[in-house]
Amino acid sequence: GNLVIAAGASLVVEPGVTVKMESSFGIQTEGTFNAVGTPDQRITFTSWRDDASLGDTNGDAGATTPAAGNWRSLEFNQG
Repeated sequence: GNLVIAAGASLVVEPGVTVKMESSFGIQTEGTFNAVGTPDQRITFTSWRDDASLGDTNGDAGATTPAAGNWRSLEFNQG
């Protein structure tokens, strides 16, 4: 499934935040998506298999590693 930001709605991702997604998940934007990091507080979008970012989210004790295609997409639509 996707996180859908509806037309007229907004999502703000603060500096320093890490967003981890599973293979079937993505973010679909019809509204406003604001994600602005800083050099000291980057925003990271990554796989839930990425143990290097916020630890072992999927609880597999490092049995999986992140790779391209581990999560669906960031989709920006005109709303």
